[in-house]
Amino acid sequence: MTAPLKISNPMRKNRTITIIITVVIAGLAYLFVTKRFNASPSIENAASKTIDAATPPDGVDAEAKAITVTEALQGRGGVPVSPETTDEAALTEDEVWKERLLELLRNDTYSDRELGRQLLKIVEDVQAPDQVRAHAMANALNYTEDENYGEDVKPLALRTDLPEVVNDAILEDLINRDRTAILPVAREFAALAQHPLAGAIEAFVKEVEEVENP
Repeated sequence: MTAPLKISNPMRKNRTITIIITVVIAGLAYLFVTKRFNASPSIENAASKTIDAATPPDGVDAEAKAITVTEALQGRGGVPVSPETTDEAALTEDEVWKERLLELLRNDTYSDRELGRQLLKIVEDVQAPDQVRAHAMANALNYTEDENYGEDVKPLALRTDLPEVVNDAILEDLINRDRTAILPVAREFAALAQHPLAGAIEAFVKEVEEVENP
């Protein structure tokens, strides 16, 4: 008896190949998804660290959180801050004038008379605060000898628009000078009726004249 022939079925072979390919693709897909899933916690951790690093610690106010590195290195208005800028900004107008006066008094290159003249320039400056002008006048008078008073001080001292505190310094100095040397200038004050010191200096003149001519 003859054995039956085995006839090959091409459709069955194709189906087998298709199944194998499907299994392989499914396996690869499973590996890809597994690796991606395992990697995701690291990504989340990295993102969390980035956020934490960018977030200021608790207790820092909202305004401080908003300041960038550039703003911290610069001023609030974006202008670079230097010691000179800070110093100038911190000084009031009165302090600026006081500093000018002190710098002048520290200057040892002037003679006493020239220093007195430079101080009188501050007295003349109407922009200077009254107290600074008074201090400048008092110091200028200290550096002015009797023989130079008429030329250096008198033109300014006879002005009628000087602040009261400046006139006080003039009066106090004048009545304490050598009476004989200062009498001619004092008489000019007394003759200037509109001058604030006219009355006080007139009394001073009369007192001196009575002593000299009893």
